[in-house]
Amino acid sequence: MRLFSSRELKIFFSIILIVTTGAVLVTILVTSKKPPQTVQSEENIPDKKIIPEEVKLTDFIIPVEFQEIWKERWYPFRPRMDSWSWEMAKKYWIEPRLIGIDILSKENNRKLKELLENVP
Repeated sequence: MRLFSSRELKIFFSIILIVTTGAVLVTILVTSKKPPQTVQSEENIPDKKIIPEEVKLTDFIIPVEFQEIWKERWYPFRPRMDSWSWEMAKKYWIEPRLIGIDILSKENNRKLKELLENVP
């Protein structure tokens, strides 16, 4: 004859586990809490000149001469022109109907070859 049933043992060990976990958590929280820092009174400070003045928002403004350092400079490769002559534009001009015509012809030839290969 057993003193405790299996259900009672499970409940007992569950309660012990919960209490132990709670005790560990409380111990961790209590030991990790830092004591409050004490502030020295002005009488105990040896020299007031050591203490910096309060920081104002205007102290973070970058002076204009330093702002110019960070700007990216753009240097033109050629003089800027309002309009181009045909001779100037001709070396960069690509006829719109010729763009991609070689790719299109290769693609069409490949598809035509596939189509004709399937014909008996």
